[in-house]
Amino acid sequence: MKKRMHNWICGSMCLVTSAIELQIADVLESNDGAMTLSELSAAHLLPYRIMRYLMHRGIFKQVVRGQESSIYYVQMPLSRLLMKSGGNSIAALVFAGKQPCNVCSLA
Repeated sequence: MKKRMHNWICGSMCLVTSAIELQIADVLESNDGAMTLSELSAAHLLPYRIMRYLMHRGIFKQVVRGQESSIYYVQMPLSRLLMKSGGNSIAALVFAGKQPCNVCSLA
């Protein structure tokens, strides 16, 4: 049980750290706060698994927009704290406690 909890915490931190390193929150903010998964992918991010996880944790949110009913990912208050450029960013705090992880293994 203790090992499982440790793996969950390290895995969660790895994904949050990856989201910060990929600047997902920054990219969303610079694009009026909403982008589709394909738009995020075009920005050379590896978002599918990361976004799915972070969405389920309430960090980002999915909304349906437009006539094509496209799914967009939008900022939530917590995701704005993950911006590298934000005045209230906790990115440095997350990096201080980060475990080594490989973003490519998440794709």
